[in-house]
Amino acid sequence: MDRAIDSFVFHLQVQRGLSSNTISAYSRSLVCLAAFLRREVGAHAGPGDATRERVEAAMRASRVAPLSRA
Repeated sequence: MDRAIDSFVFHLQVQRGLSSNTISAYSRSLVCLAAFLRREVGAHAGPGDATRERVEAAMRASRVAPLSRA
């Protein structure tokens, strides 16, 4: 999963030329999604496990997660 995220982020940087803030936002979201999938599916979770239902569940979970106090 990490390799797929790295590849996509590279695509955003090099081929799409997006701003660093946009790339950071995409990266953070994908890392959170990967963590959610690992909790739901297991350590072997991959891009194919990111079904619509799981992505929607991850989005719902991220909205209700308490804010960290940094």
